[in-house]
Amino acid sequence: MMSQNIRSGKDRNQGKTDLNAWMVAGGHALAYRHYSRDYVGKEAAARDAGRGLWQGRFVAPWDWRRGER
Repeated sequence: MMSQNIRSGKDRNQGKTDLNAWMVAGGHALAYRHYSRDYVGKEAAARDAGRGLWQGRFVAPWDWRRGER
C-alpha cells in the first residue's frame, strides 16, 4: 500500500513542504504525468530557467525503460 500512496501523491508532504514539488521545481525530478499533472507547471518553469537536469541533455526515465538511449 505504501508505494500506491506515494504514486497517488498522498504521502508526498514532509511537514508543510511538498518534497516532490521542491524537487521538480529545482530540476531534480520530472513530473510523471502518468499518475498526476500536479507538477507540470513547475517542470516547465525549471526547464525554462535551465535548472538541474535541464542544464544538459538527458533521457526521461520512462523513455529509457522503453529502450531509448
